[in-house]
Amino acid sequence: FFFENRALYLGMSRDEERWLALERDYRRQVRKAYYRREEDFATLVQYNDYLEEVEEIVAGLVDEKQRPATRARLDKLRAADPSLTAHNRARLDEDRNAMSAAVEAERREAQQRAAQRLQEAKEAAEEEARAKAELQDEVAAGKTVADAQAELERRRAAAPAAAAAGAAAAGKSYSYVPTAGPARPADVPRAQPLHEQREEAPKLMTASAFLPREAYEDAPAEMSAICRAGGHSEKIWRQRYEQEAFGATGLWFELPAA
Repeated sequence: FFFENRALYLGMSRDEERWLALERDYRRQVRKAYYRREEDFATLVQYNDYLEEVEEIVAGLVDEKQRPATRARLDKLRAADPSLTAHNRARLDEDRNAMSAAVEAERREAQQRAAQRLQEAKEAAEEEARAKAELQDEVAAGKTVADAQAELERRRAAAPAAAAAGAAAAGKSYSYVPTAGPARPADVPRAQPLHEQREEAPKLMTASAFLPREAYEDAPAEMSAICRAGGHSEKIWRQRYEQEAFGATGLWFELPAA
């Protein structure tokens, strides 16, 4: 980073910038051919010796007179252990990606914190305006400023407990909310006795009130056998017959919609 941007910070001339670009290019070539990390060395002194060797190679490549010999030296180092260089370059890419991800995560977190601060400031301003309006309403209702302020403070202090109690009650209780049923057609009357709609209504099942008298009803012996077959006495059978014929199901009123 320093080598790639120091021209911008130090205000170098064009010749110096060109030299800097050439040096940067050779430095990349060296890293591509011969790249070691600190953990590749047994001691810190050996690692520092490696760093000095890299600087010597870069300087030799920049110098046109030393360039041929330096290239031969670099080719020899490249062939010494190419797998280690490839491994270290892969780790370098991983480190760069991790650093980029960390910088991006920090940027997003900073944006979120800034947005949160703006939201908190907005809510605080809205709360202040609401409190001012409530105070004005209380004073307009005849209270003194001190009494109105005391009432508002009491409400604010009780608000968290009331909200918590409401949330707890909402989680435990059941609340029925009625919904509107299908609309009734405008041409259907609200209530009609069965005898008035006998002819118009569809005949799915005729109520017993309108059935003709059966022959067995006039034959006591047959009537008694039929009642016994149903498990009832004639009296109970007659009672149930009359309840069906003259009860709510027999009269068949259409109830109004809710």
